[in-house]
Amino acid sequence: MTRRAAGPLTSRAGDRGGAGFHLGGNLPIVIAAAVALVLLILVVLAISRCGGSSAHAVADCSGKAPPPPQGYSYASGYCVMGSSYNQYSGQNVSLQVKLTDRSATRGLSLYSYDGGKWTRLSPAEVISGGTQAQNTTAIRLPKSFAVLRRSGGDFQVLGELPQNTFASSDAAQIISEAVPFTYTPAADGSLNGGPVNVPQGAPYGVIAAITAQSGTAAQNVNGILAGANLRSSHIDRIVAEANRGNYDGVELDYSGVDTPLKDNFTQFVQALAEKLHAANHKLVLRLPLPRKDASGWNSGAYDWAALGKSADLLIMAVERDQSIYRTRVPDAVKYLTGLVDSHRLLLEITPLSEERADTGSVRALTTAEALSIAGQITVRNPDQIVTGSQVNVSAENINREGGSGPVWTPQGAVSFSYKAQDGQRTVWIENIYSVGFKLEIVEVYHLGGVAVDDASANPAVANIWPAIQQYQSAGAPLLEQPNPQTLRPSWLVDGKPLADAGNRAAITWTAPDTPGPHTLSVIVSDGTMRVMDSTAVDVRAGTPGAAPGGSATPAPSGRFTPVPARSTPTPTPTRTPTRTSR
Repeated sequence: MTRRAAGPLTSRAGDRGGAGFHLGGNLPIVIAAAVALVLLILVVLAISRCGGSSAHAVADCSGKAPPPPQGYSYASGYCVMGSSYNQYSGQNVSLQVKLTDRSATRGLSLYSYDGGKWTRLSPAEVISGGTQAQNTTAIRLPKSFAVLRRSGGDFQVLGELPQNTFASSDAAQIISEAVPFTYTPAADGSLNGGPVNVPQGAPYGVIAAITAQSGTAAQNVNGILAGANLRSSHIDRIVAEANRGNYDGVELDYSGVDTPLKDNFTQFVQALAEKLHAANHKLVLRLPLPRKDASGWNSGAYDWAALGKSADLLIMAVERDQSIYRTRVPDAVKYLTGLVDSHRLLLEITPLSEERADTGSVRALTTAEALSIAGQITVRNPDQIVTGSQVNVSAENINREGGSGPVWTPQGAVSFSYKAQDGQRTVWIENIYSVGFKLEIVEVYHLGGVAVDDASANPAVANIWPAIQQYQSAGAPLLEQPNPQTLRPSWLVDGKPLADAGNRAAITWTAPDTPGPHTLSVIVSDGTMRVMDSTAVDVRAGTPGAAPGGSATPAPSGRFTPVPARSTPTPTPTRTPTRTSR
């Protein structure tokens, strides 16, 4: 986003009873990219005087302010345009508004208020030494407006970001804090990585993540925890980096801690929290869910009750195995809410889909990759296709349940199963519908919010943000299922719909009378995203013979590269983690 630059303006204070906002000096015209004309309106607080209103008064901020939207607080006065509104109405403007709350420089946005509804107009950045805020994109002049700061409210949303990514535009409207995967701990207690690059005018705060899930980083953490001097040094380095980056806080994802170091980790967190809080920084912990075995609940190296008294927020790491999600996660959350204030607990959710093998291993997939697996095309006897012949074609991986395609399952997700070389595999596709049912857990147990494990602008993953926004605004999830008709596959030949395909996963195609190359395509969907896979077939001139037989031949189709994701850690005393490093 490019900010339009403008020269300084000379302000003129008019005479007005009461405190108001005034137009400053002349209004220069700023040319951006040689096309957009933008008026820069300098809004300055007038000194209270006796007498009539100034001819240059543009807004009055002395009236009663309406309640801000949930999760926001006022950073400026509530301003209502005066008589000069008509003069500038409809024009692109850049407003400079005096701040009344200068406690934080991030998470600011310019909002308009009309008809009882708040509307976000633009991110706002602090200027003039922190005394004013200015919208970072040109806007049409609003009738009434205010600079608001995201405060999180009762429902907090953290957006975790893989390295070298930024929050998507949908995520940026909702998250209270971005959590970039930035740092890893070194063996000597120092930090590798950083600092965090924050987009100009971002409407959210930043909590820098320090991750040590596996490998060398996890070994470094265990080494640090084992020695008092290294623990102290590590704490000092973390606090210094939080100060240097002016972060709102720090998230620790130390999910590979050895169980014998449980007390050491607790003491480390207690000391770190004390120093971070003294420097006005938050501490967030991402921890693996405890597992229940024959002897009761096993939390590994993590004393949730003690940690919950020191850390500001505890993220319950995502459970990727959807075959057990609906039982395991509610049970674990119920257990944890008996140990920790529920408002400190965040449920981690994901836009990534999951695939489970018969062996029990689970891997994360993008939605595009999951649907591409569903749409892999199989053509029977492709070397025997002649003009006018009947050809059996299928999307074999979803040719179940009468060939209807993916289906909604009791696990609360769209799913399909297929046979791979190493056995049966099941894919669950995350989307706004499945996330809605996961948010039900947040509602039932009165949790403090959610953490989304990938808030980036990756177009291959599901857009789950409307489901979160629904919960954020209504306080309850929207429990809906996709229309079954949207889950049925559709076929095309040379880019044109195959009318008699009947939305089935297996079809019989009559080869055209024109020999040569042709393209068969199938479109599959989870109810929100549609992905088309295609394969080329060569139709030869000839006379159709008997009905095709023989074995099916998978035709090559477009594949998608999976995106590495944070999978669920297993709390065990071993040094060999089972998680995928992010």
